[in-house]
Amino acid sequence: MSGDRTTAVLSLRDAASRIDIRLVTLRGQLYRISTPAGSGFTPRVTGSAGTVRLALTPTGTDGPEQVQILLNRAVRWDLRLPAGAGEQHLDLGSGTIRRVALGAGAGLVRVRLPRPSGPVPITVTGAVGELVLSVPRATGVRLLLRGGAGSVTLPGSPPVAAGPGSILRSGGTNPARYSLDVAAPAGTVRVRRR
Repeated sequence: MSGDRTTAVLSLRDAASRIDIRLVTLRGQLYRISTPAGSGFTPRVTGSAGTVRLALTPTGTDGPEQVQILLNRAVRWDLRLPAGAGEQHLDLGSGTIRRVALGAGAGLVRVRLPRPSGPVPITVTGAVGELVLSVPRATGVRLLLRGGAGSVTLPGSPPVAAGPGSILRSGGTNPARYSLDVAAPAGTVRVRRR
């Protein structure tokens, strides 16, 4: 039950071939988690109130290793996905978030973000093939690419290569912005406005 809770943490312990997270309206529920029929693992949730710790237990079958996570959009979320995934699709545009922390490696990461009410850190500690951020119009984004990137595209600018330690900014200096910190090398980084 979500009750009167205003903040919560999601921590996903295990890797998957594809992870889908969406912020949606869930009446009386904090979260809803599902896997496809014949899935290669079963979701198991532990944790205290306000902390959702999700483990993906293998079923022993060769089914799809995918998980869909629906989170209550009325709650401000701290998302922690340390294990990585082949693909991560995070549709967070209809809610609010405190932080997004992605680990391990990923082939594709797509994140649709809401308008921030303050500074919001997004950290990526593992290597990523393609990282796409979609932000509302006029939202500021600061990028720190510690490992560099083969191609970086910001709104209104052509793609450029970015060496290790590059810092790029888009959308002004309003403190209500996203700060993206990518520790490992990235193939392609794109920031889009909508």
